Amino acid sequence: MASLIEDLIKSLYEEKECYEELLVIGQEKTKVIVEGDASTLVELTKKEQEFVSRVIGLDKKRTGIIEDIALVTNKDANQLTISHLAELLINEKEEHEQLVTLKDSIKEVVEAFKTVNDRNKILLQESLDYIDFTMNAIQSVNAIANANYQSEGNTYNHADSKRLFDAKQ
Repeated sequence: MASLIEDLIKSLYEEKECYEELLVIGQEKTKVIVEGDASTLVELTKKEQEFVSRVIGLDKKRTGIIEDIALVTNKDANQLTISHLAELLINEKEEHEQLVTLKDSIKEVVEAFKTVNDRNKILLQESLDYIDFTMNAIQSVNAIANANYQSEGNTYNHADSKRLFDAKQ
């Protein structure tokens, strides 16, 4: 079981590192969104996807290790959380401390990452709203400029013109 615990700790540490990288990328994305640099945003999103894929793989690995530990300890794998496992290892000071520390630091990083992502979501929505407003303003100016009589005496009806960009659909 000691090797399973070591594997779990190693996997959790790698997962924590991925979340830390995702947090850094999220913070970079905030700057890029504010600057309006779409090409850099695309690059950062691709980089982010690589780390997300890696986290998914590490999560599967961690789940497998937990299932193996559950078999060895005769516990239900669905009930065997990191906190519960740390309690089981209370007599193993080093492993207990590592698990508790990793659990707390992963939780902290994930919460920070969620906050950054929520902020980025708001910034992107505001950018889309601004683009929609600008496009509508441009179309309104064009419609007013073209609101004159046509060749047969009919007026140009700008209400019939279609919007080029509607983010609300």
